[in-house]
Amino acid sequence: MHLIDEINLGQLEFERIAKMARFIGKYDEMKLQIYREVALEQQRSVVGKPYYRAYLNIVKNTARFIKENGAVDPMKASIIFEYLLWNGYLSKDKNLVYSVSGRINNNAVSGADIMRGKSVCVNNAEMLTRVLKEMDFEAYLTGVTTIPNIEGKREYMPSIERFIIKRPLDAFVQRVTYPLGKALGNHAVSLIKTEEGYYISDPTRMAFAYMSDFLKAQYIGINTDMKIRVTGSLALGVNDDNQYIKALMQSGLELGRRPISLEKIKDLYESTIELLDSRKPLLDDFHESNKEDIATVCKTLARWK
Repeated sequence: MHLIDEINLGQLEFERIAKMARFIGKYDEMKLQIYREVALEQQRSVVGKPYYRAYLNIVKNTARFIKENGAVDPMKASIIFEYLLWNGYLSKDKNLVYSVSGRINNNAVSGADIMRGKSVCVNNAEMLTRVLKEMDFEAYLTGVTTIPNIEGKREYMPSIERFIIKRPLDAFVQRVTYPLGKALGNHAVSLIKTEEGYYISDPTRMAFAYMSDFLKAQYIGINTDMKIRVTGSLALGVNDDNQYIKALMQSGLELGRRPISLEKIKDLYESTIELLDSRKPLLDDFHESNKEDIATVCKTLARWK
């Protein structure tokens, strides 16, 4: 119960405390320790690599650009990131496609695949999380299982075009990515802290979800729910896991708050898109400022072994 003691529980009823205690008790420490060691080794292996330094430069430059374009909260920051992502401003040829094949799959720097022009959810969510952290927002790369695991009917879709390629899965995806996905979930998102509480930002689906329980979330405007997979937080840093658990617990304490309305999200998307559409020269300059680092990533990015 030591993790719970560090949170201001207020008048939280006994049943919820018991539920959280059972949640903590579900951890298989041996599996988590193995995962931590693998994550540590991956992170050690990339430090000093040219693509790692270049990728971090792009993350910092992206955070700076987003801040300069009026993002004072993580929701607007996420939307600006999605605009840059899907319009190709983070990729070498100003072109990005969703493709499960043809990626490097370096889990220590997942987002770097975006520079090469091909990405999936974990690449998008990993880079978004890094950018938000760079902006001093609280954010965690999170593995989830979506229910159903297909995109449900949408009430609103932002006017940002996405390109999707469906091809046969390569051997790495079949033998490594999919089995790992059974443990970490079938989708990757970012858990973010806003003034209204904790929310999920999904840069791949361009959507937000509110925490309906400390292990569940519900999309706003999409008929799809998700279960949170706690081990997903380990992908960005093995020291984040305790803080991540506390964040999930805190989201449970905040239940009952009214979720942000779809109308507000729609207005935020449309005003942000309109603003960025009017700033094409600045966007081109932003892409040009990253050109050297993007080239370095594309030339030197290697699959972790």
